Amino acid sequence: MKNIRMTFALFIGLVLFSESQAQTVRNFSLPGEENQNVQFKDIQGDVLTVIDFWTSWCKPCLKAIPELIHLHEKYDSLGVAFIGINADGPRSVSKALPLAKSLGVNYPILFDTSGELISELNVTAFPTLLIIDRQRKVVFTHEGFSKNDGALIDEAIREALTINRE
Repeated sequence: MKNIRMTFALFIGLVLFSESQAQTVRNFSLPGEENQNVQFKDIQGDVLTVIDFWTSWCKPCLKAIPELIHLHEKYDSLGVAFIGINADGPRSVSKALPLAKSLGVNYPILFDTSGELISELNVTAFPTLLIIDRQRKVVFTHEGFSKNDGALIDEAIREALTINRE
C-alpha cells in the first residue's frame, strides 16, 4: 500500500511539474502552400492544434501522414486543427507539396526551410507531433512513427479534448 501511495504521489508530482514546464508556442508566421506567409493564430484550432513536423525524405513521416489525415477528418468538427510543417531544406522543398497532395493531405502545409521554428520548439527528430491547447501550451509531444502510434495519438487527442473542453 505504501508503494502505491508513493507511486501515485510521484505521478501527481510529475504531472504538476510537466504542467508548470509546458512549452508555449508563439504566434509564428511561415510560408504556406501559395508561398504566402501564414500566421499560426489564423489557422490554429478553436480547442486544439496538432502540428506535424515532417520531411519528404523521412519514411516514418510518410507512414504517419495517412493516419493524420484520418484523425483530421475525425476531429475537425470538434475544434481540432491540423497543420503540417515541412522541414525540407532548400534543395528538396520543391518535392514536399506535390508529395503531400499525392498522399491526400487535406490540412494546411507550411514550410520551415530555415529551421528557425524547429529549433525554437526543440524538434530534434522527424516526424515530431505536437498537440497544443487553446492557450498555445504544448500538452503532448510524440517523436517518430510506428505501427500503433496512430492509436496512441488518437488517445492523446481525446484526452486533451476532455481536459480542454472546460
